[in-house]
Amino acid sequence: MDSVQVRKIDAQKYLVATVFIQNAQFAFDRNYDYLVPEAIRDEICLGQRVLLPFGRQNTPRRAFVHRLEYRSEIASNLKSIDAISDPMPWFDAELLALVETLAIRYACPRGRLAQHMLPPIHLISDKRDTWIQLVNREEAQLLYDNSSFTSLQQMTVVENLLTYSHGLRRSDLLSLADCSASVLGTLEKKAIIRQVKELTPAQIRELEDTDLSDLNDLEITEDLRLPKHLSPGQSSVLSGLLLMYETVKQRRNVQALRNESEAKETIALLRGV
Repeated sequence: MDSVQVRKIDAQKYLVATVFIQNAQFAFDRNYDYLVPEAIRDEICLGQRVLLPFGRQNTPRRAFVHRLEYRSEIASNLKSIDAISDPMPWFDAELLALVETLAIRYACPRGRLAQHMLPPIHLISDKRDTWIQLVNREEAQLLYDNSSFTSLQQMTVVENLLTYSHGLRRSDLLSLADCSASVLGTLEKKAIIRQVKELTPAQIRELEDTDLSDLNDLEITEDLRLPKHLSPGQSSVLSGLLLMYETVKQRRNVQALRNESEAKETIALLRGV
C-alpha cells in the first residue's frame, strides 16, 4: 500500500482545524483534522460549528472546532472544510474543556453532549424550512400525560413541541429529539403533528422570537430549579452539572467541619498546656 504523500511548503502556510463531529456515535467520537480554506481563514475560530464532508461518501456533517493550528506540511488527501455553519462560536476553551470532562464522567460522545448544550433554536439559514406544529395542543398534552405513545422518541418529539408552543423547525426538532424522519411521519399519520411547509426565514424568525420572549418570564430561585425551556438532553446535562456542584459543595463542607474540629482540638491542647 502506497504511503500517503505529504505536501511541504513554508512554515505557517496551512491552517488546520481539529474537529469532533456533532451528534456522533462512540465509534466516531474522536478528533479529525481538516484543512481550512483561504476564504474562511479570517472568520473561523475556536468553538464554531462548521460544515464538512465526512466519511468515504463525503456525507455533509456539522462539527465543532476543537483546535486551530498552522502546519508547514499536511497529507495530500486531507479534506477541507466546506463552510462555517454559524458565524458565532458556541464554545470557548473553558467550555470545550468542560465538554471533555462531562463526556468522560458520563460516558457520552462529545459531539452529542455539545449538541445538547446548544440553544434549542439554532441560527436561521437563507433557505425555506419546514415547520412542525401540534395539531391539537390539549389532546397532545393528554396523550403525553398518559404516556399514550408507542415509543420514547414519539414522546420526546411531543414533549419538545409542548415546550415550544409555536412549533419548531423540522431540522431542529429531529436534532433535539434525536430521532429519524419516520417518527415524525408516524405522528403525522396519527394527526398529532402537522408540517407547515415553505415558511420564509422572516416567518420562522417571528415564531422563534415569540418563543424566545417567554424566557424573560423565567425566575432564578435559590433551589436552582431547572427551567422549563430546556430539551431533555439539556436538562440531563444541567442536572449533571448541578449534581457535580452539590457534590463539591458537600465535600467542602465536610472538609470545613474537619478543619474546624482540628482547630478546636488544637485550641484545647494549647489551653491545657
